[in-house]
Amino acid sequence: MQSVRVFVSNSTNTSLATVVETWTGGFMKSHIWTVTVNKVASVAGLLKPTALGGFSFCEFEVYGYPNVAAYYYINSAIGLEDGRVQVTQLGSGGSTPATPFDGFQHPSPFMAALNRPMHGGLPPAAFFSSNNADTYLEIQLDVIHTICGLAWQGSGVSSDLSANGTNSYNAYIATLEILYGNSTESLQTYSMYGAEGFSSTINTSLTDSFTPKRLSLTSPFQAKVVRVLPKMAKNLRLLRMELLGYPEDCDWLDT
Repeated sequence: MQSVRVFVSNSTNTSLATVVETWTGGFMKSHIWTVTVNKVASVAGLLKPTALGGFSFCEFEVYGYPNVAAYYYINSAIGLEDGRVQVTQLGSGGSTPATPFDGFQHPSPFMAALNRPMHGGLPPAAFFSSNNADTYLEIQLDVIHTICGLAWQGSGVSSDLSANGTNSYNAYIATLEILYGNSTESLQTYSMYGAEGFSSTINTSLTDSFTPKRLSLTSPFQAKVVRVLPKMAKNLRLLRMELLGYPEDCDWLDT
């Protein structure tokens, strides 16, 4: 392929197309040309005007996700479990200074994801030393996301292994609060309808330490920062979790 235009549109009429990028750099043989688009569109493809010469052979792929009114079709895992959310994007709060040598002093981002193996000498999940407002686990996303739900579980350990000599790893968070916003300095509390009416106290529906549960939010919200505050728990306050949603970083076409 010698030269070509990449376009996106909301019509099959190419005269209405938005040209994203044009290649006029000579023959492409085996290397890959990557074009960043970040647009909401229903049509994408290649244009080969006569002025750009003859059209030869190429293969192309379009990457993205659907933009549909039924948001619950797109609540994919945002990336704690598979590592797309980096450790540097996770924050923890505690009344005592965080120390990497004592996993029981503060919530540990290293243990927050679902289905992670337990590491020797550390709790099997993110640990919360208290249910105070200054003890939390926070996910800081790179762009604004629509958060449609959450998945969580307890310690991930089914045995009654002793911890700290007095408590048990057979543990989970029963209720919690969710705060969200676009900055750690400006967060608001999420509320939803439950058995006791409209409340900011969220029931996790967890009944054991290892069975994951999923919560679909009745009113999805947009945020770059999501903070979880534990309230009631069985035994130790241990939690693994995943955010469900999709990024809101694409612009609309002028057409």
